[in-house]
Amino acid sequence: MVQRGSGRRGDDAACPGFVRFGGISASPGDTVVSREALQLHVYAVLASIEAGRPGRVTDEYLGAVTAATEVDALELCTAGLWTRRADGYDVLESEVMRMASEVHRQLEDLTAQCHRTGGHEPDPQYPGFCSKCAVRLP
Repeated sequence: MVQRGSGRRGDDAACPGFVRFGGISASPGDTVVSREALQLHVYAVLASIEAGRPGRVTDEYLGAVTAATEVDALELCTAGLWTRRADGYDVLESEVMRMASEVHRQLEDLTAQCHRTGGHEPDPQYPGFCSKCAVRLP
């Protein structure tokens, strides 16, 4: 854990934290964003894929999020990860989009395979989840 001069721990939610994109060693070209902006980035990318509009983060989505998103969205634009459009934002960070799209595709494939093989079956070790596709069961 990183100790800060204020006496707060580096993993304390009240202590601002930042994430560097670009590897372990710092370099002047690395992208640095706050923990909150990164969280918005990840959730918004996943929501955009789920909504069928990969990489498109609408103002409507941001308005529905309980957290204050205006500053984080501006931070993501300043960092070059998002760009502003008429009714929302476009995600410019292609590696995150590629990975999220691949995960979404794999989950869709698992769900389709589950349905083709007789539907969901409770996992003996985790009864609240399907043993074939890992979806949460009702």
